[in-house]
Amino acid sequence: MKSKPLSFKLLAECPITKARASLMSLPHEHVNTPVFMPVGTQGSLKGLLPDQLEALDVQIILGNTYHLGTRPVCIQLVLPTYFVHYFLIIFR
Repeated sequence: MKSKPLSFKLLAECPITKARASLMSLPHEHVNTPVFMPVGTQGSLKGLLPDQLEALDVQIILGNTYHLGTRPVCIQLVLPTYFVHYFLIIFR
């Protein structure tokens, strides 16, 4: 049976502010929310070193693939694989 690409489970909700805590399950990782999610544009994160990301215990990085898609080499190398996370230096 194939797993769902994304599932979202609500863990708690504040009755006053409506703030929520949840668990987002991806095929390769579980992410607690709310979460600090750095954004990688044009295939890299700016302003943070890999050691800093590890120290912050970053659970997820948003890869803005629009910019990768505007470059023909990236379309041929990265996008068809759908595994952009393999190109990151962070190991989990």
